[in-house]
Amino acid sequence: MNFSNYSDNLLYSSFNHTNDCVIFGTINGFYVYTINPFKKIISRKITGGVSIVNMLYKSNIIAFVGNDKTGLYPNNKLIIWDDSKEDVIGEISFNEQILNFKLSKDIITVVVNSTIFIYNFKDLSIIRTYYTNLNNNGLCKIVGDLIIYPANNIGEITVINYKSNNDIKNIQCHENEIKLFTIDPSGKYLASCSTKGTIIRIYNIETANLVKELRRGSDYTKIIDLKFSSDLQYLLCSSEKGTIHIYNILLNEDYIENYSYISYFLPEYFNSEWSIIKFYIDTITYSCFMENDSNKIISIGSDGCFYNLSIDIEKKVGNIDTNYKFILDSENPFDNKE
Repeated sequence: MNFSNYSDNLLYSSFNHTNDCVIFGTINGFYVYTINPFKKIISRKITGGVSIVNMLYKSNIIAFVGNDKTGLYPNNKLIIWDDSKEDVIGEISFNEQILNFKLSKDIITVVVNSTIFIYNFKDLSIIRTYYTNLNNNGLCKIVGDLIIYPANNIGEITVINYKSNNDIKNIQCHENEIKLFTIDPSGKYLASCSTKGTIIRIYNIETANLVKELRRGSDYTKIIDLKFSSDLQYLLCSSEKGTIHIYNILLNEDYIENYSYISYFLPEYFNSEWSIIKFYIDTITYSCFMENDSNKIISIGSDGCFYNLSIDIEKKVGNIDTNYKFILDSENPFDNKE
């Protein structure tokens, strides 16, 4: 998540593919913590700071984008860093600022304002280029062979098989501009919200059918994070209000088969399902379900804190179990102290 609008020091935070490490980009560089135990394992000073940073699984390979417009690490250049060598092993430059990028073992996806590039990780050769409307939020997901991004029409999302470059489909998700979307780990379902931030809709990617509609609230707000649990039991939604909503989505074929029939007769407000648990943390948060444990949630706050949360579905309550300060004004996170 991009924290640049909410924090003076923390610019970006992301989880690795297995959700056991969290990576931070700051005005001074990047560093990596393991989740359990919560411990710093990597820290590197980068001149000008780091605006986007991602880690390849739990490895020494970290890619980042600088925070400055010029210099050794500008914001239009993707840097691939091998921390075991303490050196740059690859870089890709662009004519405009990089808004987002993602790593996998095979490919690198880079998003600029109206273009998405897919590169082969091994030799950084380009595989595909997709032209889009303005995509200021850098929205793009890669799951398996699918690339998913906002379509040219407002409220639509495009799904393409990037390997075969066919099977193109557009899913009309909202009437307003897409603000955020996420894909479940299996690549079967898509959850999205618009700039209104009141409704979250879940679609079956293969059929493009709506299978669930969730209501965050009736007032406009900015949704900043959406996450499926790995077992597809829950959906997490964080908003700019400092709220984290947990929805019991229970995606199964029996429910999906009956949803369209039932929803036809109900007004939108009553047709939507509400969250079963809500946290309030007085900072902007970026969250993730713990791998293989849907009842545990980890969350990053713009106040420089790491939060360990738990949910009790039967009692419909949530607890903040622990929190740690990972950014301290009195402590340099780039020294060797633990």
